[in-house]
Amino acid sequence: MTNIVLGGGGLAREVEWLLAALEEKVDLFVIDDEYDALAAEAQPTIRLSEALLRLRSIAGIVTIYAGIGSPQARFQFLRRLFEPAVRANKLKTPTLTHPANVAPGGGSIGLGNVFFPGVVVTRDAIIGNFSLFNPNCSISHDCRIGNFVNLAPGVILAGRVTVGDFVDLGTNSSVIPGVKIGRGAVIGAGAVVIRDVPECTTVVGVPARESKRDAIQLPSEATVEQLLKLLNDPDDRH
Repeated sequence: MTNIVLGGGGLAREVEWLLAALEEKVDLFVIDDEYDALAAEAQPTIRLSEALLRLRSIAGIVTIYAGIGSPQARFQFLRRLFEPAVRANKLKTPTLTHPANVAPGGGSIGLGNVFFPGVVVTRDAIIGNFSLFNPNCSISHDCRIGNFVNLAPGVILAGRVTVGDFVDLGTNSSVIPGVKIGRGAVIGAGAVVIRDVPECTTVVGVPARESKRDAIQLPSEATVEQLLKLLNDPDDRH
């Protein structure tokens, strides 16, 4: 089996550390073609174009772990990796969790997530795909977390919180029960969210108040679903 981590910076090295806790090693780090592979913090590193060529010749199972911090950059990198004609039924994108974490009760967890030490998921949470859960996050009962979400260290989600795709929750931010956070929203560090947050809106403070609305073009829900279908159904990779 070959383990590949996407990214070459600090987060990629943290994913390497997490794999080591599971007695696994990283064989390759993959970075965007515009970056200098030799200057990357993590080694050995190759560029994406070279990785696409190598994937055709690697024998056996290849596991892919995302070590890219930006939710949208993570999505775009995976899209470029899987949409070319790799014809690789052998590619796997398992969720990675530290062995000290307690398994959640009920609910479901998708593909490609990364759970660092101290993350607590209680009852019946539904978690999507390719999200990042930094140390000491808490996800309470019946939360719904989308795809390509970032939870910085110490984030607390009370019960029945809904978090859309591409949301970025800052360090030690907290969300009270029943709040809905729209796609692409940014929650500032230490913010306490007591009301719903619209899409692509940044909120900061205690209680959290709108700071700005970002005119960003998020990938459509249909585009995200298309990628996830590709990852879940190997037959669609041909």
